[in-house]
Amino acid sequence: MGRDHSKDMKSIEKIRDAFLEHIVIYFKSGFSPKSLLRTFVDNWYAYEKASNGITCFLNKNGNPIWFNKPEPIKHKNALLEMDFISEGAKELILSEDKTILVNDKHQRLIKEHAIPVATLHEIFSKEENLNVNGAKKILNKYYKLGVLTKSEDDLLNNKKLRSKMPQKWDRDNVFARYDEIGIKNQKPFM
Repeated sequence: MGRDHSKDMKSIEKIRDAFLEHIVIYFKSGFSPKSLLRTFVDNWYAYEKASNGITCFLNKNGNPIWFNKPEPIKHKNALLEMDFISEGAKELILSEDKTILVNDKHQRLIKEHAIPVATLHEIFSKEENLNVNGAKKILNKYYKLGVLTKSEDDLLNNKKLRSKMPQKWDRDNVFARYDEIGIKNQKPFM
């Protein structure tokens, strides 16, 4: 990455807070396409992490990194900071065998929202009088990132859990989708 973002801490905090304000405005506007919510929450998360000294979610220019196709070697530090890491993902992230990482499509890693954005949208939509503090509480509780292998992600898709929580979700277990398919969180493991 190369840049010391600590010098930019006040700016990072302002940007983080601006994304919270955007989320509130977005829902109060009455026009809230889910794709835009993803942009707001993913960016908020990157700056939230950076405001806590974890800058691997920002590039050298201070912009969020999306990790749509995370590379275990290049993005190792960020992947280890994710909230949920499956056994298969852990093995790939910690692997020194670079041939496995590039040659096997099914060994590809997937970064995904433990609570799908569509569900986050529902949670926010039900919040009466949403304000910045309320938005932050929702995100702190429900915005978690998971790292899975492609084959583990396929299990979620096969169970029809790609973009929704299990039917009997209690609204407490943020990793309920992973539990439903038998994937256990390997974090912390170091």
